[in-house]
Amino acid sequence: MNIPSLNYLFSITFRDVVKLSRIYFLYYWIIRPVIISSLRTLIKSENFKVNFILAGVVKAGTTAVYESLKQTDQLCLSVVKEVKFFTDEKFYNRNDSEAFYHSFFNRKSHQKLVGEASPSYLYHYGDIQRIYNYNKDIKLIVILRNPIERAYSHWNMRRARNQDPLSFSQAIRKDKERLDKETVESDWNFSYLKAGQYVFQLQRMWQYFPKQQTLIIKHDDLLDDYQNELKKIYEFLGIPGQKPERQKMIHARGYPQALNTADREYLLDYYREDILALEKVLDWDCSHWLD
Repeated sequence: MNIPSLNYLFSITFRDVVKLSRIYFLYYWIIRPVIISSLRTLIKSENFKVNFILAGVVKAGTTAVYESLKQTDQLCLSVVKEVKFFTDEKFYNRNDSEAFYHSFFNRKSHQKLVGEASPSYLYHYGDIQRIYNYNKDIKLIVILRNPIERAYSHWNMRRARNQDPLSFSQAIRKDKERLDKETVESDWNFSYLKAGQYVFQLQRMWQYFPKQQTLIIKHDDLLDDYQNELKKIYEFLGIPGQKPERQKMIHARGYPQALNTADREYLLDYYREDILALEKVLDWDCSHWLD
């Protein structure tokens, strides 16, 4: 066996040591973590597909339902509620987009059902097609709220966050003008009115997914009997008999000011035709939305 001579060892200069140290540092702290991370995400992406999404609508109780589903051991929910993978161009157009998407899920081996809740998906043009391209067998859950209440709740949320300088009266009357200035049918942030036109959004979803792969829930029913509506969701996902640990509060918070009569009448005129069409499409009674 050849053993390096002492002369060779002593011939290594300080500069050589520095070079070797740099190579080691580069490998151990930069290259190695990237390789390990890539392998982990690759393994994750190959092992599962997201197979259900709470896809709408904004300000309709999706957070409460997400939290309840997250308590169910058989379900793996995303670590953050609104991944927005199919909406955000920066996410969707990554070279490792699917692996990146799957990195939001810490799935256990016994969890066969994997889902998330991004309520903007139903509204944004193109998101449903992207979801179909990702998994044509996915199940979609949509909660629909009285569009008048939804619009006011949406504005109140943004107003509380100092994200909209306009009053509600100004905002709803400038809705179309503001959306025309936006791209990709606008960020849902300013779609107080358009986001509540449900019939078109549902029909667009059904162009890609058969109705048996979709579950439409009325927000009023969630308020009246939360447990029963969750039961419908569990049965739809194929895991009947589940019970959440506790019931979540849905829109329990009041608003600084009630919706005034003039704005309510404006919204009634705006939504009347769509609400009547929705009743026919879903065989629902929404007459109380028009009161």
